[in-house]
Amino acid sequence: MKIDEWINHKLLQSISTRTNTKNENYRESYKLLGFEAQISLEEGLRRLVSWWREQKLAKETSNV
Repeated sequence: MKIDEWINHKLLQSISTRTNTKNENYRESYKLLGFEAQISLEEGLRRLVSWWREQKLAKETSNV
């Protein structure tokens, strides 16, 4: 398994096993900080992985 696939697998696995904890964390962060997420954790992680891949590709192509 390539590192990118492994990262995706672990991130999505973590998200699916912690749904209740995620909801509790949202409530706690709102109570403590007044913070309310604009996107889901899953979407945020997907965007992060996508950005990371773009950065990696850009670095690889600039070194050629």
